[in-house]
This record gives sequence, C-alpha cells and structure tokens, in this order.
Amino acid sequence: MGNSSLLGILRLVIGLCGLPGVSGFRPLHARLSAARRPKPSLSPQTDERRPRGARRDVIVLGQTDDEWSSGEEDDRFDVPEMANSLFQEPELFVSDEEILEKMRESRQTTNDMWQFLLFAEMAGDWEGLTQEYRLSSTSGELELVEEEETSSSLRVEGGTDPSSSRLIFRNLFGANQVEELSPTDCRPQKGKQIVGTAFTLCTCPTSSSERRPDGPEERPPQSHLCEVGIRSKDNKKRIRVILDYEQKEEESGPSWELRSLKVVREVRVRSANETEASRTFNRMDTDLFWTQPGKGIYDLPPVSSQPEYRTLSVMGRLTVCLPLKVGVSWEKQLRQGATDQVPFREGGTKVVGAISVDWTIGKMRYQADRKFDRLDGSISSLEETEILGEDADVYVPPLDERGQ
Repeated sequence: MGNSSLLGILRLVIGLCGLPGVSGFRPLHARLSAARRPKPSLSPQTDERRPRGARRDVIVLGQTDDEWSSGEEDDRFDVPEMANSLFQEPELFVSDEEILEKMRESRQTTNDMWQFLLFAEMAGDWEGLTQEYRLSSTSGELELVEEEETSSSLRVEGGTDPSSSRLIFRNLFGANQVEELSPTDCRPQKGKQIVGTAFTLCTCPTSSSERRPDGPEERPPQSHLCEVGIRSKDNKKRIRVILDYEQKEEESGPSWELRSLKVVREVRVRSANETEASRTFNRMDTDLFWTQPGKGIYDLPPVSSQPEYRTLSVMGRLTVCLPLKVGVSWEKQLRQGATDQVPFREGGTKVVGAISVDWTIGKMRYQADRKFDRLDGSISSLEETEILGEDADVYVPPLDERGQ
C-alpha cells in the first residue's frame, strides 16, 4: 500500500474519531485550537467553564486536493508520533462525570475562600457586654441571670496564600475559648456561613473545628453551641446571640434542650490594620442598649410558631426567637413524608428548626434566620432580610398557607 493510501486512511480514522457520537477522541486540529482558547474566568457567582462535550467541532471529509493526499512526505509532521499523542492524551479519556466533579470541587473551593474572606472582615478586637438568660422554672420564660463586660477577638494566621490561612477566634462562645477555622470549615454542612450582614457559627461533637493547644478544657460531650449574629454596615458594631443546647437521648431519639442564651453587644475597638485602639466601648451607646425594646421578628419562619418556641425582646431594638427543645422525631416525620406537617416545610425545603434574630440599628432593620433540617450542627440555609425601619410597619410579609 502506498504512502498516499496510508495517509489517507489515517486522516479518515482521525476525522471519524472526532465526529459527534464517537466518544473518547477528538481530531488533532480540535485539540490544538482548544489550547488557544482563553482560560475561563471563575467567580463565586458564576462559572463560565463548559464540559468538553458541549464543544462543537466541524470535520470536513472527502477533501483530496491537499498535501496530505498528494503522496509526498512532509517533514513538518511525524505521523506515528502525532497518532500516538492523539490516542494517548490523558485528558481525552476523562468522562463527563469526572469533568463535572472537578468543576464542582473548583466552585466549592472558590466559595470556601469567599466565605473565609467575609469572616476575615471582622478581624480585630471587640469589647462589649454579655447578658445571660435562662429559662425560669416557675414562669417558663427566659429571665436575665447574669451580666458582665466581655471582650473577643479574631485573628488571621497564615502566609500570603489564603487557602493555608486560619481564622483564630478568641472567646467565641465564652471566656477563654479559642476556636480555629480553615476555609473548608466555612460551609453549611459545618454550620458556618456568612451572608450580607448576618453570620452564624457552631461547635458540637460533629463539628470539624479544631481546638488549639492553648484552648480550655474539653466541653461536656453532650454540648451544642451555636451563634447567630448581625453586624452593622460599617462593621463597627454587632449583635451576637449564643445558644447553649444540651443533647439528650430519649426513646424517640436524640434531642436538644436549651440550657442558656447569651446576648452579646459589641463594638470593634481595633481593626486588623490598626496598631492601637481607635474606639472604646460605651454602655450609653443608644443603638446597642438604651433605645426601645425589639418589635418582634419581622418575617417569622412558619416552624417558629410551634409551642416549643420562645420570643425574647430586649432593649436595643433586639428580638430573638428560638426553640427551647428540638427533637429528632420531627426529622423522622419529614423523612417519612409527613406533608400534613406544614410548619416543617418551607417552599419545598425541609426545616426541623430555626433561630431568628431581628435587630434595628440606625434606620435599617435586619433579620437573620439560621435554619436546619437535622441535628448535627449543619444548616439548611442562612437567610438575611433587611428593610428600612419605617417601612417595616407598612410592608408586612405575606401570610403563609395557614394564615399566620
């Protein structure tokens, strides 16, 4: 067989391998042209990369008036080497599922870093007042039992590469407690997220937060701590609500029962780029303390209307709504498709419980909702609502299907 026939057959085989419907291979010119394409951009909101299967390649067959079919050898190409590089290219054997999985991992990594950097915006030293509430055995209501001035801080440790950095929280949930978070900890599955002015954190037996050597003694193994906070737009003031739940084992399964609630009002006295404190904590701050009590929860989640929930309104235009007890039996009902339990479903999403914080500072009113569908410290969503305080009484949220 002559060189012309051999080269013609090879060209036909290469062309057929790139036709739509012939998976696993692509013609050489398509692979070379792909290398000249600009690299796709990636942001937390969008990912412009498309799977290789979505690309269109056009192959023209039957053309014989070119140098490939002339029978003359061309020193610019080594046909065996070219064929080997074509059929042995590792990327050509990657399945669509593997490509999509790599895209998901890349997007997750980008989102982790985005969340990590949002938390890092609160780096610095904070001072304020902590008020602890406990459930009264007589009235069944939350009562103030202790009040003290406290401080906390957030540091960013690591090199210039954010992926190797760590967030170091001091006094995150109480005195002398130090928690360390990496970018991969800032995920809903681990109960740590930030959106707008709202943020939430947690630590429990299933949480992956690492305890530093200089941290305190281990907490009781059946303790679940979570925090829901709101910061001001200028990032100089914030409200943190810390809930301490005791995990119990019952006949129906594990449950959470509230031990205490802490309201922490703080002012950032020194940011991460300041060498000295530029502000001081002042208990006479009207936005934090001495204005009118909270007006309630602006948009109450349906699940929060259950009898196990309590609402606490305190001075400083602050309101908290939380469950006193959450049982795993609710989760079992959801898994069994208890569609008649309307409070457990919101827009088709399962919700076992919700913790809501409503705070008005200046002209704005903010609401943060930490919603969860299982008792492992994870969250199903963190939602933020913001509205002008004067508009909140005019534009009332729509009623749900139960008329509440």
